[in-house]
Amino acid sequence: MAKKIISTPKQDRRDLLNQEQADEQYWQARQQLAGTRQVETEIDGGLGVLLDKRFLYHGSPVDNISQFNEAEETTIGTGVYLTSQADIAIGYARLRANHRKGKSPVIYEVEVNNLKILDLRKNDNVVKILQGFKLYLADLYNSPNQPRRPSWQIAIRRAINTIESHTVNSGNLRKVTFNTSPYFSEYIQSLGYDGLVAFEGGEGDTVGDHDSYVIF
Repeated sequence: MAKKIISTPKQDRRDLLNQEQADEQYWQARQQLAGTRQVETEIDGGLGVLLDKRFLYHGSPVDNISQFNEAEETTIGTGVYLTSQADIAIGYARLRANHRKGKSPVIYEVEVNNLKILDLRKNDNVVKILQGFKLYLADLYNSPNQPRRPSWQIAIRRAINTIESHTVNSGNLRKVTFNTSPYFSEYIQSLGYDGLVAFEGGEGDTVGDHDSYVIF
């Protein structure tokens, strides 16, 4: 690719790069290259990982993003959603672009440094964290400062009951967190983490199962 760009007239190089970046193979090759230049170290006895240097990806129908905001659609926490899999980010970008008239899919490569991330790719960690989160939700439910709306109470009770059912693992965390994402992020932050990583299912035929890094 570098040789191809160098041999191309300067005025045409941007168009060439844009053309190459529209090809999924470009990002797959770039992901493989990035994999040789990143470090993810276990911490806290395996409960978390330190992202010393990590390259992650985000797919969007919006171009020229200079700063990410919290995701509007949250499943396992509130924050910025990234993945280590470039092809998954491309799938999300295409999916979102298809739902917006006149938009084209865009993929962003993000370098993340020195962040403590809770590792919920491990079932043992999920069980451990959810036991603490259950107590956190119970305290919220009983707090006089919290809203007493019926829908809120139902969501909290349902999350607690789901945790007690022992059916939640690293691949279906959203069974608990879909309606309690802000509280889950608050709880994880109270443990000293800057975000979390877990596995999620995909969307339709476009996006397969993947890891999601949620940066608070």
